[in-house]
Amino acid sequence: MPEVLLPAAAHRASARCAVLHSLLLVVGLWLIASPFALGAAVTGTGIAGGVREVLTGSVVVVVSLVGAMAPLDAPWTGPLLCVLGLCLAGVSAQVGDGHPGGRPATAVNGFAVGCVVAVLAALAAVLLLRGRPAAARPASPPFPAGKSTTSP
Repeated sequence: MPEVLLPAAAHRASARCAVLHSLLLVVGLWLIASPFALGAAVTGTGIAGGVREVLTGSVVVVVSLVGAMAPLDAPWTGPLLCVLGLCLAGVSAQVGDGHPGGRPATAVNGFAVGCVVAVLAALAAVLLLRGRPAAARPASPPFPAGKSTTSP
């Protein structure tokens, strides 16, 4: 018999996703401020030292704000932020801060923040998917005629 989720379960999942997206909002704000806090934007590279982090942080802030305000209406925010976090972690691990003689702290920060964004966003996506009402989930394919759902 299919499991039917109560509206209370969907509400709890929505509230938990909103909390996770609020944490992602704070992480995005740190990502915007980190080049200036770690000194990457004031080295010889000028503003180019933190452009990747500032742009990525801005996208994380906007998308997580949408996810925090309406998690049930915007289920795409979790997967999008997860992919964005994985991209940030991969680029930071591969390229570093992108400048010769750059600071390793900015590369480590980018990798760590990318991993945190990916994990929090994946958790939000899973919570939201599990908390959706049964009517909103895609229907499972029917069993072929004559086949039993129980084992012999």
